[in-house]
Amino acid sequence: GRIECALFGKHINNTDWSLQNPQLAQFAMAGCRLMAFSAALVLAAWIFSWDGRNRGPPHVSHDGALYFSHDKLQIMHSKEEIVAIVKRAHGHKTRIRVLGSGHSWSPLATTDGIYISLYNYHGLISHDLSKKQVTVRGGTTLVEINSLLSDLGLALSNLPSVSGQTIAGAIVTGTHGTGIKFGNLASFVTSFELVTGTGEVVRASLEHNTDIFYAGLISVGLFGVITEVTLQCEDAFNLREVLEPLSIEQCLKEMHTTVKRSEHVKYWIEYHSDTCAVFSVNRTTEKPRDNPMRLYWDFRLCLFEFVLWILSMFPPVTPVTMSALVGSGTVFPGHVRVDRSSRVFNIPHRVSGHPEAEIAIDAKDCVEGVKMLLQLIKDEGIPVNHITEVKCVSSAVRPFLKCSICLLAIPT
Repeated sequence: GRIECALFGKHINNTDWSLQNPQLAQFAMAGCRLMAFSAALVLAAWIFSWDGRNRGPPHVSHDGALYFSHDKLQIMHSKEEIVAIVKRAHGHKTRIRVLGSGHSWSPLATTDGIYISLYNYHGLISHDLSKKQVTVRGGTTLVEINSLLSDLGLALSNLPSVSGQTIAGAIVTGTHGTGIKFGNLASFVTSFELVTGTGEVVRASLEHNTDIFYAGLISVGLFGVITEVTLQCEDAFNLREVLEPLSIEQCLKEMHTTVKRSEHVKYWIEYHSDTCAVFSVNRTTEKPRDNPMRLYWDFRLCLFEFVLWILSMFPPVTPVTMSALVGSGTVFPGHVRVDRSSRVFNIPHRVSGHPEAEIAIDAKDCVEGVKMLLQLIKDEGIPVNHITEVKCVSSAVRPFLKCSICLLAIPT
């Protein structure tokens, strides 16, 4: 926090205002440092107290746009309970929706009927080290799965940035990581167990009930309740991440080359400061290092996310604040780090209120798509107060869909 304020204070001191009011400028800097230090203590305790489990079923979605009435919510503890409530709802012609971690911002997640939560239906069911496969319950979060796999010496080949979702919710909503040679989480599923709308328990896989298998993978929760998931894993591996801040123009110029050169690439574009943070990630045999830096990096990201949340309430000051924080290199300084794959793929995400719309286009049109988006923001004067994230990933979830796509995560 003191580094952030010192940099911002240095920026203040270089202005005519500070030269004309030196005592007031010093007072402002002292106040800034005090607030930052206090916020740092609170945020540090908040960030590192998280154990990976949600604190219960959410009342609202992460952007606060959807409200889930807990008067209509029933928390499941077993498969038998799930089957019983689905059959009862079917008999009374009542709608049911599974409430996950609240990461979906679509009204599809709501219902005027019954919500059921798999919050207490989680954990490892079985594992097969010879096949490098694990079977988990539908309510198991990604961060739990990462921990379980680490104990088994295994890992998933690709992961999203956020790890708080349940595995069932993640696969039915097309949750993805990045890398043109890697599919989304649904592409690692070899089989799953489903409770249909009539209460029937069905198991589907690549070899059995294949129509149900492919229909249920990305079904946005409309195909039934996924109670068990078997995932194809691989031996645990380390990743080397290189973060390089570039101008947006230079980033777009090198985008196609960077995407092909690295196994995993993502771009964080900040419009107001004309900055693009390029994360290039590749596998390595190096041992994990810079772990203290990882904690510092996680803290900076959470602090930055907190600032963005504050700015969402004061749009007029967003441009100058973002330009000062991001443009100065305070938020995205270049770095190199090596760590366990899940620790590199995942980033801390502790502040709600980050709604976004994700658009998928052909990967070959990625650069042009980003240019059109930035031009639209400029022409329409859209008050953007968050990072625009760009990722490229394979869409090979179904046999007839094998191409690379670019996903633009646009703050709304």
